[in-house]
Amino acid sequence: MSDIQLKMIKLSHKVQLQIKAHSKYGQKGVHTLQQQYQKLQTLLKQQQQ
Repeated sequence: MSDIQLKMIKLSHKVQLQIKAHSKYGQKGVHTLQQQYQKLQTLLKQQQQ
């Protein structure tokens, strides 16, 4: 397998784990933490510009 194929497999596996975690814990408020983290990231990007 090429390096690119390995990276794609790792990435897809990571996404599958995130989907499982979201479906398992999303009802319990984990997604709100993720939203707050994304807001923080956008604020940091805006400050750097």
